[in-house]
Amino acid sequence: MDIPVDGVVLSASGVLANESAMTGESDELKKEPYETCMAKRREKLAELGGKKGGSHDITTPVLLSGTQVATGEGWFIAVVVGKNSCDGKIKAKLE
Repeated sequence: MDIPVDGVVLSASGVLANESAMTGESDELKKEPYETCMAKRREKLAELGGKKGGSHDITTPVLLSGTQVATGEGWFIAVVVGKNSCDGKIKAKLE
């Protein structure tokens, strides 16, 4: 499913997003609600003892327009649409 707007995940079950169209990375990224992401972030920081981890170590609640949901299901709230979305800004620069 193509994501038409920028949004934030409210609930999710097994959601993986393919952001290769936006970032160029082929890894599918797990998407979870904000509270879950923050809890995992705190755990990871404690585990690493303040050292910096990898960019995919912590899940994110953000879904970007122009990307795709590869698997899973859930709910998200639209935050930015149209020309102000990530996809809209890229298209504007290309015109």
